[in-house]
Amino acid sequence: GQEVDDARLQDESARAAVRTAEAMLSTARNQLARSELKAPFDGVVAKIGAAPGEPVDPARTVVEVAQVEVLELRGPVAPALATILKPAQQAWVESDAQPGARFEAAVFAVAPVVDAATGAALVRIRVPNRAGDLKANTVGRAHITVDVHRGVLVVPKQALVGSPAGPSLEIVEDGKAKRIPVKTGYEDGRRVEIVSGLAEGQQVIEQGAYALPDGTPVTAQQDGGPSETKATPAEQRE
Repeated sequence: GQEVDDARLQDESARAAVRTAEAMLSTARNQLARSELKAPFDGVVAKIGAAPGEPVDPARTVVEVAQVEVLELRGPVAPALATILKPAQQAWVESDAQPGARFEAAVFAVAPVVDAATGAALVRIRVPNRAGDLKANTVGRAHITVDVHRGVLVVPKQALVGSPAGPSLEIVEDGKAKRIPVKTGYEDGRRVEIVSGLAEGQQVIEQGAYALPDGTPVTAQQDGGPSETKATPAEQRE
């Protein structure tokens, strides 16, 4: 009977040792699993912050992974502009790193609040980048299409003449200068949309209009001509 009791004690001690070994094995497996870093998305390694075998702590970045197939441009805009921006509006992006290159994009989101510190609203624009031509963290600018006007009249911006009564143009009528009031629309820095007041095909004085009183005889000149007065026909553009 004594031998049986001793054998039972040895068996129980052996089982306890097995349970202890299993717990140690489970702990070791958990530690091994935690040593394998996995990103929650497909991407590329952008930066490595630790050497192999080097001890690390939770506050330290070990590997930085970037998803570069779609990049996001974030920029502040004035509140007045933020009100006309909407998700899915078409845009294109240019980067200082690639002068002259143009990348198609679209508005993804517009912040619903204005930053109290900057007085601006944040707009997020997503740019497809499957070829990897754009590099993350570079500086860029976005041009967003907020409206399209088709078949409108446009004139060179320098042709506009300002006055207390509003914008006006100098046109050529029967070989003489004549100032007419106009209503303007959009402009892109080079051309201005004329909403009303001008007919298609009318000759508009592009240069030297400020110094011309009504009735001054004028002659249209080709580009590069010697005259200080240059006239151009109003044309339709989109």
